[in-house]
Amino acid sequence: MQTIGQSIGDLLVLNHAAARPQLVLAALLLIGLAMIRSAGYMGFWLAGTVVAGFLFVLASASDAELAETLTRPWWNDRWRFVAWAVLGFAPLAAHGLWRATEWVRGLLARRRPPGTGGRRAPTRSAGALVAVGATLLATVVFYAPRNVDRVAQYYDDEQYLSTAETVAMDWLADRIEPGQTVMNDPGDGSAYLLALQGIRPLFGHQVPDITYDEAGPTRQALLERFRCLDTDPTIRDAIDRLDIGYVFVSTGYVREEGERVAGLLGLDLSPSLPRVYSRDGVEIYRVDLQPPAETPLPGCRTPA
Repeated sequence: MQTIGQSIGDLLVLNHAAARPQLVLAALLLIGLAMIRSAGYMGFWLAGTVVAGFLFVLASASDAELAETLTRPWWNDRWRFVAWAVLGFAPLAAHGLWRATEWVRGLLARRRPPGTGGRRAPTRSAGALVAVGATLLATVVFYAPRNVDRVAQYYDDEQYLSTAETVAMDWLADRIEPGQTVMNDPGDGSAYLLALQGIRPLFGHQVPDITYDEAGPTRQALLERFRCLDTDPTIRDAIDRLDIGYVFVSTGYVREEGERVAGLLGLDLSPSLPRVYSRDGVEIYRVDLQPPAETPLPGCRTPA
């Protein structure tokens, strides 16, 4: 969990989950912020950006009930909020570039030799070319290759969504009840349930295990202890509240070092999880809560 200051800093220097801040783009953004009084033409757009930034800070720096309530429509997901905020940052950075261009133009105008006062168009063009050229050069040199490499590594083979997984999703779509949620592992291809079949998984995006501790308390408990649903009242309450009707687990992970989350290990041991599908490495369990058991499974809490 980050502090509020860290969250705001990551947001402003475009450093969320990145190896280092994107300082050139951040500089243009800060110039735009400094000159925001002249950016009234995008006022409503920037107002939406403020909302996105506020929700990002809430999701990053707080697991309080109010913070979870406000961010729940977006799955309490910081990545969604930062992506939303960038939609506002981009035109604001462009505004900063324009203001920087005007500054360069003014600087060149002051250096203009006497007797050339009527040549404003070349000066304005030169200022624009210098500012835009410097920005493009910095972007291509520092950011574009890194972003290309980072995105490409996640979309270059079938391990992220296999044929076996899509077949299992088709099977589940014919059986799940409207409004039900599917408990899933955020590291495998099950996040595509929503995109392919309109089925809502509990984790609708790939979540690196390094960020599990930053999830809300309910999702963190499910990741760690879902298998304890026969004796853990917190898990049973979450299942009822989120209307979790099925569990979807598969083999293969988005990240090579991925492994099954602790809460989804040994599901066959629970009488509340009859296995209803098993084919080509994909397993689906139906959630059928039985009366609380007296003896917990190994690694689970003893009933109070």
